[in-house]
Amino acid sequence: MSTISNDSGDRAARSNLRARMLVVLVSFAALALLVIAGIFLSGPQTSAQPGHREPINLAKAGIPAFAIDKPPTVAAAQAEVRDEAEVLGVSLDGKHRAYLMKALKGSPMGHIINDLLGDVPVTISHCDMTNCTKVLTSESRGAPLKVLFGGRIYRRLCLRIGDTGYIQDTLQPLLSEDPPFPYPTIPYVRTTWKEWREAHPDTDIFVGGVNPFVHDVKHK
Repeated sequence: MSTISNDSGDRAARSNLRARMLVVLVSFAALALLVIAGIFLSGPQTSAQPGHREPINLAKAGIPAFAIDKPPTVAAAQAEVRDEAEVLGVSLDGKHRAYLMKALKGSPMGHIINDLLGDVPVTISHCDMTNCTKVLTSESRGAPLKVLFGGRIYRRLCLRIGDTGYIQDTLQPLLSEDPPFPYPTIPYVRTTWKEWREAHPDTDIFVGGVNPFVHDVKHK
């Protein structure tokens, strides 16, 4: 009777071991399936990086193509701006202009300003999500650039030129077959209004309060 009991116990132990092994194998298989599914599901996110996304025509994407063109400015002596307020300063050909950083933040409608400093085109683009600022220009004279809001991709601002989109912080095209970004960047200064005004007494400043839809630039 004792031998029979031991045999029954061994069979039960082996059965329990097989059951545990089966549970472990099933768990590993489920984990592998989750990993594979995650790879496939993450595919569209990876393809949304510059040069690796499906073709997109920004003109047909329904994204409002707005920007602020040639905004009004205020002379330094008349500007009611706190000394400690942060500004972005640009100097070109002996002319100086400041842009109140607060006016560039918040709504994406104020993230792109196509301006003229004298007769030199200057475009200010600022993404408050990445805290990235790009100041652009070109060799043309007398007319502002046509750089527009192109939406966002994973919290990164996109710039639109014609029907082509570019990631603002890298200036890389969304599609590898698209042309490179056409405008060079120029230096700028981020400082306080007091420091900028004291360094450039003849400066003026953009303080915001402009409706970008009034200055919409449309492309064919």
